[in-house]
Amino acid sequence: MVEEPVRPTPAPYERPVQGSATPQEAWDRQSGLEVLRAGIAGELPSPPIHHLTGLRPVEAGEGTATFVMPATGWHTSPVATVEGGFIALLADSALACAIQTTLPPGTAYATIDLVVNFLRPVPPDGRDLSATGTVAHRGRSIAVAHAEVTNADGKRVALASGTSVILPSRPAALASSDEVLPDPDEGGTAWPPRGRSGGAFPEPGLLALSGIEQMRVWKAGSGRSRRSDG
Repeated sequence: MVEEPVRPTPAPYERPVQGSATPQEAWDRQSGLEVLRAGIAGELPSPPIHHLTGLRPVEAGEGTATFVMPATGWHTSPVATVEGGFIALLADSALACAIQTTLPPGTAYATIDLVVNFLRPVPPDGRDLSATGTVAHRGRSIAVAHAEVTNADGKRVALASGTSVILPSRPAALASSDEVLPDPDEGGTAWPPRGRSGGAFPEPGLLALSGIEQMRVWKAGSGRSRRSDG
């Protein structure tokens, strides 16, 4: 068994949290672009994620945002490269904040999907990775953005795309509310709906049918979802 070295301080995630979220007052009185630029200028506190990973914004314009993050050894996976989740974090920050730059004061937003294509491995060389996000579509309730992640040599290491839902007159810290996000396909009604609908295939069916047979049953409607009020 490999023995872990004894450290004078706890692991980073066990230490007292540094930094804080952007105050709601800033979101209420400033546009998304103004909030991001204030953060870059040091006029707002850095969030805890910055102190943990080194992630920080460096540029912002209408519909675009650039973040950097060091490829530190703290981000190394068991295969001796920067873990893909950290690259996804960087890409998501850039493309989500590109969407943020299009928002008026008092408007919240939340990422609802993220797709990342990893193009080359990233060694933990301590140099900055950079991600620039650009808005591709800005609708009334949905926005789509893309991001390109490059290493310190200017080579692409990942491409990403993501979607955010736009929530006017909602607090930025959606997690502090008991409300659920509105479903754009249901005219803004609460999602998920009251009760749970649908259900898994019964276990006998899983054991008796192959994967393609299960899909055919589902398509034919024999395995249609069942309503549950749980």
